[in-house]
Amino acid sequence: MSEAPNSNYFFSDVYPEATAKYLAGCHQLVKSLFNSILSRDRPRREWFSNDVNYLYYMFYVHPKVLARDYEASIYGEKRGKSYSKSLVISKSYIGIYVKVKVESDYCYGNEYEYMYVVGVDNLSNKLFVNKVPRMPSEYADAVYYGKFYVAFTDDKAFWQIFGYNYDVDDSRPCVTIDSIGNYRVQGEIVITCEKTNDLFMRLINNFDSSIEDYLQALALDRMYGILMEIGYNPEITSIGRNVELNIDIKLNDKQFSNFVNNVTRAIKKYFDGVNNEIDYDYAKIFARTGDLGEITFHIVRRKNLDRINICVDYVGRETMHKSQLYNKVISELKSAFENTHRGDFEFWLGEHRIRVKNAYSLRMTYVPEIQPIFINELNISSNENAFAVYPDSVVQISHGEHGNKCIKFNDAFVVRFLTTSVDRRFTEERNKVVNYILSNSKI
Repeated sequence: MSEAPNSNYFFSDVYPEATAKYLAGCHQLVKSLFNSILSRDRPRREWFSNDVNYLYYMFYVHPKVLARDYEASIYGEKRGKSYSKSLVISKSYIGIYVKVKVESDYCYGNEYEYMYVVGVDNLSNKLFVNKVPRMPSEYADAVYYGKFYVAFTDDKAFWQIFGYNYDVDDSRPCVTIDSIGNYRVQGEIVITCEKTNDLFMRLINNFDSSIEDYLQALALDRMYGILMEIGYNPEITSIGRNVELNIDIKLNDKQFSNFVNNVTRAIKKYFDGVNNEIDYDYAKIFARTGDLGEITFHIVRRKNLDRINICVDYVGRETMHKSQLYNKVISELKSAFENTHRGDFEFWLGEHRIRVKNAYSLRMTYVPEIQPIFINELNISSNENAFAVYPDSVVQISHGEHGNKCIKFNDAFVVRFLTTSVDRRFTEERNKVVNYILSNSKI
């Protein structure tokens, strides 16, 4: 749980002077919003870059800033809500932290945290709002205003919250990246740059989890065949890339143990080092083969569904890396990669159109030679937007509001394209604001 910004600073004895010292270097809109928060006034619409940011602030942030503690006496005991409010201020950002503690007959001492960052957009020179998962934790100084703790930091502390350490989203139409790091290049687009001495091994890191899914599916495919061989009729369920087997059957405790032991005996024909562990509704069968390595079948009795679920995983990544099939796939991937060439690539990230020119793409899909019999054909893929770029590579990013941006490199890097880090609920809340605007428009 994030700490409120009152854990790493001292209180200034004369806070107006301390505040003036730090606010002097702040953007005028940061000062204006700070004053409106302390005076409990509504911020002005013209401070914000668009209606979405303004209404998001008014719907989700402003009510929490205005909220006052309240208590009610119920049967002689006090119940209600208490608010702990903190502000973290830098040149271009205000972090707003609100912790709500709720006490009632139905919940005692439940706490909820809300963290928002309001910053100055480089393009419009107006305010935007984001909901974030944490707040900066290091401050230069802090003061105390009634219910508010106010701490002061620099912009880089907020950049770290958003997931980058360099900001090149400025008026320059073209910028050159010359060192490793995370760069915000346009709007919420972040480019991460890293060095690698072995480009193929960097590619393999992208594929590793996909290879694991493939090998686990092959193991389950064999389990499916074994279950059919001894008379059961399993069903295959796929959730994304995860595959499991289901058997509709109602078993008591003794019958479940017998089921696990029967399956254990059956797979000894095809696997080595087989043994099991049974614990009420849950069992493990440990097995090993040269081509798949050491694996564990997990068997779960779902009494409420009259069903048995079976899935599989590896004892450890190192055992997977030693398996024959893993190394066969790596060899096939290497051959495929050696036949690739630099090229031009285009994709969308949010509303940003990104073109990568004269680079190697580390985003590949590969269909291995060995396929399961009962489960559908599997492929191995890396969906990461990663590329190997060089001094003669160019990245072009275009956006309807932010315009065009060109990025060049003075060295060889592996780059990934991400978006700034925000709270997982932010997109849902922002979409509700957009829906409100559209529902009340006259169009």
